[in-house]
Amino acid sequence: PDDGTTEREANNTPATASKVEFGKPVRGTIFPKKDIDFFALDLRERPVKTALTATVTGLLKVDVALYLHRVEEDGKLTLVQTSDGAKGEKPEVVRFAAEPGLYVLEVRDLKNREANFQDSYQLTVEEGQE
Repeated sequence: PDDGTTEREANNTPATASKVEFGKPVRGTIFPKKDIDFFALDLRERPVKTALTATVTGLLKVDVALYLHRVEEDGKLTLVQTSDGAKGEKPEVVRFAAEPGLYVLEVRDLKNREANFQDSYQLTVEEGQE
């Protein structure tokens, strides 16, 4: 069921990004090799900066990386924060004070050569910083 708890393919471009909301974890897979998943976080209605913490769980045999981009008015992406320590199953965490606007979170294999169709990662975005 499309209840927002799993990624919705195709989501391999910012334009086709699955929606993510604060406090609602989303599961996804890195498969096939070179798979990139984008998740849209819409903060355009926020009157002030929003402190956020995004966490993606690690995957067996895949070094997961997490990137936060701001979507500019012309549709281009500006990278604002990264977490790509590539420590196997260790989670990656991004903390950022986001201005009102549209953002996309990118989840992918750091080396762009691994995949795991059996295990899923979990992406969680929380308001505030830990």
